[in-house]
Amino acid sequence: MLIKRKDIIVVLLVGLLIGGKITMDKWRDKELLIVEKQLVQVLKNTFADIQTIKIDKCDQNDVTGSYGMNVTMTNVEGKTVSFFLTFWKNDNEVGTYTITNEQLQKEGKTKTSVKVIYSNGLEDEQ
Repeated sequence: MLIKRKDIIVVLLVGLLIGGKITMDKWRDKELLIVEKQLVQVLKNTFADIQTIKIDKCDQNDVTGSYGMNVTMTNVEGKTVSFFLTFWKNDNEVGTYTITNEQLQKEGKTKTSVKVIYSNGLEDEQ
């Protein structure tokens, strides 16, 4: 009888740990999507003539609270540029980004809707 109770307790604890891990992963994925949507608005207010934004990778720096992202932008002429940027969620601004093509990374505002592909594969228009 004692062995069965221990087995049940072990199974319950393992189940709780797995459930907690799944819940934390879902929360993290939801938080990343919110940050990526916030970034899209900032990019639209930073660069002109954007048609498509694809976020290839998004990682949070737990020490600084910033997010590092690989972004691919396509302009209205169909030309593409990929670059890395740092995004500060709390300040709602891009901290730094690599300039790989000044002609495509033209400063200004994009007032039209933009097709977005988030790092989780979800597609949207903003």
